[in-house]
Amino acid sequence: MKIIVASILLLIVLGIGLYLRNWSNESFMPSKVKRIAIKLQNGQNTIYGRAKAWGLTGDHEEIVFSLEDINTSDTSRDYIFYTSSVFYRIDNDSILTIYAPESSISEPSRVVTKMPINIQPFASEDELTADTLKFRKLGLKTLSIYP
Repeated sequence: MKIIVASILLLIVLGIGLYLRNWSNESFMPSKVKRIAIKLQNGQNTIYGRAKAWGLTGDHEEIVFSLEDINTSDTSRDYIFYTSSVFYRIDNDSILTIYAPESSISEPSRVVTKMPINIQPFASEDELTADTLKFRKLGLKTLSIYP
């Protein structure tokens, strides 16, 4: 009986060790990434969007708008949304307006003058989901972690 209990404990410890060792290993917890490029001002300015879900259960969600097409977000220069979906549209060919849940918004810590973005917050993600059909009728596009 002691051998069985010791074997089970050993397997648990080994499993936890492998899990912790591979925490940042992309092959252990693969991410799903969707990318878009939004051209503003007749192609003079491009804003890149990236929607990413990762984690053991895929429950880490991040949508980033940046002037660079990069793999990692930077809180000093990127607009980051910790949510599964945002809506957006281009206004006057020069401003990107983004609709997102208020609690998900993380604006850059420094001013990014070359990235004309207007944030329109919602009270909750439920409100955003409920208005999906309304936004599509208004011509808004979606950037989402979902296919």
